[in-house]
Amino acid sequence: MNIQAKKNNLSSKDLINISIFTLLFAICMFLVAGIAGMIPAGFVFHGAIAAIPCGIIYMYIRAKTPKKGSIIVQSILFAIIYFVMGNPISIPISILLGGVLAEIISSTGKYISFWRNTIGFALVTVITWLGFMFNMMFQKQYYMEYATGRGSSAAYVEKLLNLANGPMFYAAIVVTVICAFLGAILGRKLLKKHFMKAGMV
Repeated sequence: MNIQAKKNNLSSKDLINISIFTLLFAICMFLVAGIAGMIPAGFVFHGAIAAIPCGIIYMYIRAKTPKKGSIIVQSILFAIIYFVMGNPISIPISILLGGVLAEIISSTGKYISFWRNTIGFALVTVITWLGFMFNMMFQKQYYMEYATGRGSSAAYVEKLLNLANGPMFYAAIVVTVICAFLGAILGRKLLKKHFMKAGMV
């Protein structure tokens, strides 16, 4: 293995950094979902709200580890966290799918293209959010039983299902994409030194 190839591979330090900040990424998502989800409309838009602070964390990981496989590793860890937390299987599957697509897109920019990393983040965010919406749209009875079993009232879940299957669904997609870009741009602004060091343009 030549020096350049070794430099481009994920090191143990890279894996530790990815693990730590993926955990922070997940905690950020959980907190936003918990707070925003106090009202049904807030939960529908929780992906958009979380995209701004999570965008900062995501772009930090990209700046610190602009290497092949870093997004896949992050997605696997993130999916495992959601699976262990007892969420519907559609969520970890959507996380993995978003991660694969983001990895492909970022790889075309050699992991240092800011805009390609941003598009990748937008895909991860929207597809993960769609994983939450999937059961609300296609398995309503299952979701009612799942959500009420975790403490939500039937009235809350019914209203949530109505919102998820109405015009608000489409509005939430658009707002989520916009907020993902805003989160990435804010991350670049706050982490300018790290971006310059990584040569991310």
